[in-house]
Amino acid sequence: MLYALRNPDAQRKGVCLVHDMRGIQLRNLDSSVPRLIFTTVLPNLPIRVGRIILFNPPWVVGRVILPIVLTFMSSKLKSRLVVINGKPEPIFEYVSRDNLPTELGGSFEVDAEKIVANAAKIARLGAD
Repeated sequence: MLYALRNPDAQRKGVCLVHDMRGIQLRNLDSSVPRLIFTTVLPNLPIRVGRIILFNPPWVVGRVILPIVLTFMSSKLKSRLVVINGKPEPIFEYVSRDNLPTELGGSFEVDAEKIVANAAKIARLGAD
């Protein structure tokens, strides 16, 4: 998000959030999280959300929980939500391969250790 704030195209078009939901089970779900995300987090992000892509949501999420959540979302936010089941190729309509991690068929190599180190550095700076 911090890099997106510096990019004028991201400011104009918005960011695309891709959530790979493979492997999520009912015991991993917390019913308060969707409400928190849609009522507190997204409206207060300092950048526009252009698209939210849910990739392979569990059946209960895609067929039961999501329709309920959609009734409470604004039509503007609903229009930005995309659910993709199966293979990741439809994601390429919204995100280029060089911006997607290899796990989703893209070419972007995610350096998890670097991400964690940067987050820890930012947290330390904020604590000072």
